[in-house]
Amino acid sequence: MSRWCFLIILLSLFQICLLSPPLSPCPSHSLSPQLCLDDERSALLQLKLDDERSALLQLKQKHFYVVPYSNYDPLKSWKPDIDCCYWKRITCNSTTGHVLRLELSNSSLSGSIHSKNSLFHLHHLQMLILSYNDFSKQIPSQISQLTNLVYLDLSVNNFGGQIPSEMSQLTNLVHLDLSFNGWYNQFQISYHTIPQLDIPNLREPVRNLSSLSELYLDGVNLSDKKNRGWCHHLSSSLPNIQMLTMGYCSLIGPIDASI
Repeated sequence: MSRWCFLIILLSLFQICLLSPPLSPCPSHSLSPQLCLDDERSALLQLKLDDERSALLQLKQKHFYVVPYSNYDPLKSWKPDIDCCYWKRITCNSTTGHVLRLELSNSSLSGSIHSKNSLFHLHHLQMLILSYNDFSKQIPSQISQLTNLVYLDLSVNNFGGQIPSEMSQLTNLVHLDLSFNGWYNQFQISYHTIPQLDIPNLREPVRNLSSLSELYLDGVNLSDKKNRGWCHHLSSSLPNIQMLTMGYCSLIGPIDASI
């Protein structure tokens, strides 16, 4: 008799299972299959990095020009179908892929760097070298957006006008070179004797640069009366300075013990 009761109960349970609606999927991620394909997931993760690659390509398109009768092309490897971390003169973070170093010295670059230049999209940059090119006009205040910069070299170009006071926001800088702008034009092979870059008040651009150990200002005009106390401005703002060059700056005032 007990056997028949067991069979009746088992059949009842089976009938209930057949008539019951299907159970909803288990919410646990550990039991869910991986639906996102690896290459698509990688593409999504690279969306942010693509912006950096685009910024670099725009920089080349706007500022690079071919020197006549020359095969010199330092940016030849900068092609859209190649990962920008494999381009020459570029160094990326091996983990995140962000561009950390941009070394474009003597790269046949010219023109002005406007306020919306793609260069300012490279927020992770730690080193920027643009020396020995033909950049002109003012250094844009938007340079202050590159707050991770440790090394900045804008020397031997044709930048002119006042150095933006916003440069003081680059508080991680250890090396800053603004020397000899307008003195030597490598494309016209001519020399100039009038400094083009100007700092009316040296206190402003260096006031927050306490980490700075190397400063090169050769050829920058410092003749303004506000710079009479230039020794005090530098010694009070740059406690870690080890290398300082200020040739041809039209300095005024005595050199005091504070320096």
